[in-house]
Amino acid sequence: MGSVGETKPAYEIFPYERPPPTQEDLEWAPLVTIDVSRFDEPGEKERLAAQLDDAVRNVGFWIVTGHGIPDDEVKRMLAIGNAFFQLPMEEKVKVPIDLGNDLNWGYREPTRKLGDSGWNESVETYELHKDIPPLKDVKDHDLIKAFKSEWGPFMKKMYERIARPLYTLIAIVLELPEDYFTSRIEWERRSECWLRFMLHPPRPDGYYEAQRQFGISGHSDQSSLTMLWGQNVAALQMLTTDGQWKWVKPVPGGVTINAGELMSHMTKGYVKATVHRVYTPPKDQRHYNRLGLIYFSLFNDDVKVVPAPSPKLKRLGLITDEEFARGENPPPDTPTSQEYTRERMRGRHHITEFKKRNVGAKYVFRGLEATSNYD
Repeated sequence: MGSVGETKPAYEIFPYERPPPTQEDLEWAPLVTIDVSRFDEPGEKERLAAQLDDAVRNVGFWIVTGHGIPDDEVKRMLAIGNAFFQLPMEEKVKVPIDLGNDLNWGYREPTRKLGDSGWNESVETYELHKDIPPLKDVKDHDLIKAFKSEWGPFMKKMYERIARPLYTLIAIVLELPEDYFTSRIEWERRSECWLRFMLHPPRPDGYYEAQRQFGISGHSDQSSLTMLWGQNVAALQMLTTDGQWKWVKPVPGGVTINAGELMSHMTKGYVKATVHRVYTPPKDQRHYNRLGLIYFSLFNDDVKVVPAPSPKLKRLGLITDEEFARGENPPPDTPTSQEYTRERMRGRHHITEFKKRNVGAKYVFRGLEATSNYD
């Protein structure tokens, strides 16, 4: 019983437990596991970089373990996200995301139409920003604000224990100085990074067919690196190099990583921005909510999206002698990380209706090209 005069919290957060794993026999993608628990020991970075090399070049997905972030903290974040999504719609929309006006944080309501199918998309998201002085004026929903003392440090912990080691390893793979990429993702500098709460509620079979025709299906992320905490409801699939869709299996305590377009552009495609999609869950899981917790790591806003002057990329013929020599002096019209991210977000998400996908359509922004739609 509470003491006399005790103030009841404005929002009550209930513990979150994951649904059970599927019992269906699925074709899982074979992914390498990078254990960063001994990252700072002599010779360990080089060993891990050698292990990561094939994954970044030929697969684009891998698993990270040994990061030291307790599962109780992960489930607490999921509980906060779940509490937000349980609010009435009129409450959730008080802090809407506004991608058309470059506001990349807040709530996105599932209002976009899936073509002429009669369905609207069902996915809800809330994007959280870094808790740093340059972003102190970003408006947060009251529930989100009430727990900033938890999600702010959690997001920074993901940056320190997962993102920074991975950027260091990729630099080693490319024979660059170890801080080449980490100097471009400094925490206190402004960037479009976000931590996403994401809800896929159960839907009838007809919805999934409409989503396959019109919704966001196969795509690559516009991020530098994307980090997804394991969730038991199987739905994530990746496109393999031989054109097959395979399921991505959650690993207890592990984080699923995929490289995004920014990293691919910075490495002239050596680091693969792998196409992936959210597919219809197995039958034994379709009645569950699929709650996601995803960290999208991006370079600092003012970083130019220019090929890294990597001896390895030059040796492989992926960058020209001119690009290698130019190094840190790109052409004036080279887009920054912020410019590319915002333009890509507007093109993908600031729409009211999904049209039937034009499979293989190209997206080009100031010379940077990506394929927009896949089956």
